Amino acid sequence: MPWVRPINGKHTVIAGEWASSIAHVYGIEDWKVAVWEDGENAALNAKRDPFVLAPKDVVFIPVVGEKKEPAATTKVHTYKLVEETDIFRVRLMSEEDEPLDSIDVSYSVETSTSNSDWLGETGHTDGDGFLEFECPRTATAIKLHFLVVDDTHGNVEYRVELQPGNLRPMHNDDVEKTRMMGVQGRLHGLGFTPGPLDGLIGPLTRAALKSFQMATQDKAYRATYGIDAAVKVTGTINDATILALKKAYGA
Repeated sequence: MPWVRPINGKHTVIAGEWASSIAHVYGIEDWKVAVWEDGENAALNAKRDPFVLAPKDVVFIPVVGEKKEPAATTKVHTYKLVEETDIFRVRLMSEEDEPLDSIDVSYSVETSTSNSDWLGETGHTDGDGFLEFECPRTATAIKLHFLVVDDTHGNVEYRVELQPGNLRPMHNDDVEKTRMMGVQGRLHGLGFTPGPLDGLIGPLTRAALKSFQMATQDKAYRATYGIDAAVKVTGTINDATILALKKAYGA
């Protein structure tokens, strides 16, 4: 049952939401045109990735009426329904920053509607370590399970749980805690150890920032993660580091 549209049309984002998931709960499946590209969302559209929103962002929900299409009674007409899924994409890398290519990955998706149809699927990473699959817009958790062949230890089993919609943006206008949580989340995803994702700039986060900045000095590392240039090693946040984190993480 779709949610009732707010009287003023303004939906306040909470953790775990992204643009298409928000449109979905209001019964709007063509989220990009009907919601994200609506003029009332122009400022948010210019500032944000639709899949990386911050709590307290405001998304305007337009009034969407019944759509009518002319159709001659003497002809056959084909209509395509908008999918209720997004494409989830993750890259699996080794501790040596090499893509885990051509490995089988079992994944399950927990949803707010407990849709068991999404459990027990298996995917396959490509040559660059990327895994793609359809993910329902009601997803609350994604669990990955895969084996990696280790020359020393044999098959090593990995279990990873991901929480879609919880990555924070890192815009200069964002409050410091939101921005810092975005930095910590990306550092954690890239294999560094910033400590708790709490938005606080402590010694562990500074050390992780410094380690990432040091890694960008290596040409091979930059090529692997699509980073344009080395970042000065300071252990602090600056525009160059933010850009490098976005490039390396992919968002």
